Amino acid sequence: MLEPSFLTLSYIICAIVIFLFGTFILIKSPRNNLNLIYFLLCTSVSLWLFFYGITRISFNAFPLPSMLLTKLAYCGVTFIPIFTFHYLYIFTKREKFKYLLYLAYLFGFISSYFIFHSKLIIDGTNQFSWGLYPKAGRLHYIYLCLFFIFVFLNYLVVIKELSNEHLDYTKKNQSKYLILALSILSFASLDFLPNYGINFYPIGYLPSFLFILITGLAVIRYKLMDINVVINKGILYSILFTLFSITYILIIVILEKFTQLTFGYSRISISVIIAFLLALVFMPVRHRLQCYLDRLFYKGSQEEILQINKQLRQELALVEKYKTLATLSSGIAHEVKNPLTALMTFAEYLPKKLDDKDFLKSFSRIVGHEARRINDLVHQLLDYGKPSPLTLKDTNIYKLLDDTLDALNSQFIEKRINVIRIFPQRNRYQLTIDANQIKQALLNIFLNAIEAMPHGGQLTISTFLDKDNFQISIRDTGLGIVEENLPHIFDPFFSTKDMSTGLGLSITQTIIQQHKGKIDVKSQAGIGTEFILQLPIYNSERI
Repeated sequence: MLEPSFLTLSYIICAIVIFLFGTFILIKSPRNNLNLIYFLLCTSVSLWLFFYGITRISFNAFPLPSMLLTKLAYCGVTFIPIFTFHYLYIFTKREKFKYLLYLAYLFGFISSYFIFHSKLIIDGTNQFSWGLYPKAGRLHYIYLCLFFIFVFLNYLVVIKELSNEHLDYTKKNQSKYLILALSILSFASLDFLPNYGINFYPIGYLPSFLFILITGLAVIRYKLMDINVVINKGILYSILFTLFSITYILIIVILEKFTQLTFGYSRISISVIIAFLLALVFMPVRHRLQCYLDRLFYKGSQEEILQINKQLRQELALVEKYKTLATLSSGIAHEVKNPLTALMTFAEYLPKKLDDKDFLKSFSRIVGHEARRINDLVHQLLDYGKPSPLTLKDTNIYKLLDDTLDALNSQFIEKRINVIRIFPQRNRYQLTIDANQIKQALLNIFLNAIEAMPHGGQLTISTFLDKDNFQISIRDTGLGIVEENLPHIFDPFFSTKDMSTGLGLSITQTIIQQHKGKIDVKSQAGIGTEFILQLPIYNSERI
């Protein structure tokens, strides 16, 4: 009994993978004749490879079953161009090839009959250094001529399809992939050479692998089988990458085998070293093909995708900040109107009151106060808009809370939201924080609360100490958050609102965590939501 070599097992592995791929296409694609024929094509290729692999293992120990398996493998080979022709017949919708299709199946069934019931096509075996192989019978050359006629017809059908001037872009590219796949599969025909006593090691499984790889690429890029690529892209990528890796390994093994036959060495250690050197030589080719797969599926290599994702996160975080900044600007613009109104009123009466010392004194005091107020508001806006890194400094947390709430005062009035501030130790603590970052975190929570109370409600902000933490509780009486969404509200891009990036709370959590703090949430649908921010006070001082 022949020992199952790696190359022998490769036939069996290839057969299983191709059959599974054909089954995958049949299950995942719409049920139609095109995909059924493709499944039968994969099955015929699998039968050829599988039974030939089994034959290589069992030829000496079980001669009769092995000959039966050889004939089964030959039947699989016979129907490969036939199923391919049938597939292309449906794909191109060329009714004039209908009778040729009947002749193709007639050739397949007659050839199968002679393969099993005579020695005209297969007549015993040829002995080679690498093993036994079926020997061509007296009418094998006729069988081979008819076989290649149908192979040629397959090329003819695809070329005619490509020559159609009215062919759309997708169909044309599908046809290009098909003709490339057929061209590579045709190299498997070299496996007929040992039938005539030519000492050529069979490598038909490699073109078969590549055939599946290329049709798989066509499935992904141009929806060759009308599969939902969005759902199955990851699965197909895994399948193709596995096929690609196995093919690469097999190529290395075959090259090492030819090198061994050429130089005549037999030691395993030398074989391992030669295989390793060959792998190093072909590593750049593998890398380029890997990059091509990555770009085909995901528009970039893994490193490029990571970099793009990082940039996208930064851009989306900036968009979220500018969105909050726009809201803040609207509130500040509303706040600026009040001092401007006072200034305009006094300026209007100033020419008539030049001799009124009390008026001038009052005017001077109010103008200075309102001008400083406008200046403070503008500086707040500018400071918030600066894309600066985390800068820690002592900050009056109560003043920060007041300023942030005051900036949204116009929205609170418009939405009929009553704001309650419970600051029992007001002005007693300052925290070492980045005021702008914490202000952004507070704004994100306040804006969420406003959106959660479209018909008005109550927003309660309270502060208290808990051991080494300064805690801020922000509680609204809004719509609340459903229980199944609570674990995901801090996930990037998670949102239940239209036109939202889903980054607001994720950014808020990041800011609090950067300050070595923690953020918790409690919510009940229809009752309201409470966010609790914990900031450490071990670096904080009393004022």
